[in-house]
Amino acid sequence: MTESQYFLDKILLGAMDLPRKWHFQPLEIVFTMASPIALSHPWIHLDGLISHLALRKLLGYDYFLLPSKFPIGRLMKDVEIPYLPYRSAGLIPQCSISFFEPSIMKSEKMYKKAEIAWLGKLKKLYQGSGHFKAYVMHHIYVPASKIRFYIVGDIEGLRQMLDEVVSLGDNTRIGWGRVLKYEINPIDEDRSIVWNGKAQRPIPVRFCKKYSDSFVLTWRSPYWSSDFEERCVPPLADVELLPETLELMRLDNGK
Repeated sequence: MTESQYFLDKILLGAMDLPRKWHFQPLEIVFTMASPIALSHPWIHLDGLISHLALRKLLGYDYFLLPSKFPIGRLMKDVEIPYLPYRSAGLIPQCSISFFEPSIMKSEKMYKKAEIAWLGKLKKLYQGSGHFKAYVMHHIYVPASKIRFYIVGDIEGLRQMLDEVVSLGDNTRIGWGRVLKYEINPIDEDRSIVWNGKAQRPIPVRFCKKYSDSFVLTWRSPYWSSDFEERCVPPLADVELLPETLELMRLDNGK
């Protein structure tokens, strides 16, 4: 058995314990933060977060044995598994990006220097490179008290995943992005892809009728991979979807 086949079999086995059918509805998810959130990307993708949590749930402790950047998306491209508690409009996940409150970005310096006071007799270390390298790094952070997402999903399925979230964003190991609590509330309309004429997530231009701007972006998970990289309407740009895309977003279309 190959390494990739082992992980795929493990995922398929874990998926057998999941509900056979989700109850999808428009939802709002609000995280209340205990500390500012550090970022290396302008926003957090909700479908990426949930996919990560779902993979951890399906693989169990084997998740921590995955090789770095294991191409799990390519491995499962042709496998139908209802393991994600959110809906997709065709290929587009009905999950928004993060909306920070307040949405203010700031820059901070982070210093790393070896603690030589505890080295005993050894008093010299090379800090130009290697494990003890000293550096100063700029990072972006948002002093947000709340982070809001929109999704078409299953409440109980999402709770099973999101109960595992302790922190969000970068540098969580040193206290950034600590989550105090979260809430999931039903809402009256779908705000996951477009709301009030504004894109709520990256949308490939091939699904759009009109748009005010476009960039090359990754539009579905895994977001580190170039497999789903193409010209997209960026979040918060003006956009009008094609009629067939709007049809796929309807909850009563049976897809």
